[in-house]
Amino acid sequence: MLTCSIQLHPAPILPIRPMTIKGTIKETTWQPDKFMSAYSIVRNGKKHYASGTLGQDRTIPAHYSIMLVETTVMNEEGADPDYSYDRSMPLSIVINHAENDEFLKKGMRIAVYGCRIS
Repeated sequence: MLTCSIQLHPAPILPIRPMTIKGTIKETTWQPDKFMSAYSIVRNGKKHYASGTLGQDRTIPAHYSIMLVETTVMNEEGADPDYSYDRSMPLSIVINHAENDEFLKKGMRIAVYGCRIS
């Protein structure tokens, strides 16, 4: 009789970094700070919170959501050389910004240096 024991571990998603993103703003919206309560369920009369950050109260900071077109994405030194991006697709990014001062407008050409995705 043969027996086999295998221990499986989920593989972490490797961060993609650093890179420079340049593009033209097609659309922009600003979102204020948003409070999110911890996720929980009630089971057998007791409240059970989800594990990890989902089970904790948190605030998402105010930010711009930006849709870029005519983009170029360039890897910087130390970045994964196998990472590539199809420039024909629009690119959506989020930039934290505390107030809605209409700083970013449709048609502006912007560059984000040292962008890290994790």
